[in-house]
Amino acid sequence: MKGHDPDELSLEAIDLGAEDVEPVYPDDETLTIYTDPSDLEKVRQALEDRKYKVLKSESTMIPKTKIELTDEKTAHQAMRLIEKLEDLDDVQNVYTNADFPESFATSYSG
Repeated sequence: MKGHDPDELSLEAIDLGAEDVEPVYPDDETLTIYTDPSDLEKVRQALEDRKYKVLKSESTMIPKTKIELTDEKTAHQAMRLIEKLEDLDDVQNVYTNADFPESFATSYSG
């Protein structure tokens, strides 16, 4: 995105078929562009045709609604389950709609 206005790129991506655009970090020069899975390749190709550098293009599962885990004990149990699932050899990816509280990161040791 270097040398490009992020707002301009966001509007252009939406015009090309993207559903939503968000910066990865507030001062970052990278945008995350969300699109319907069937439009992924079309939007990626259109951005590259306009000389934008696409770092990564992938289809992933994103929850429509998240469940906030306000109880620390429940958050720890959920994270332990996620880690155990990720450790299984046959598991490629683990998706969750759990929304962990900010304080959770400091209290979780694994």
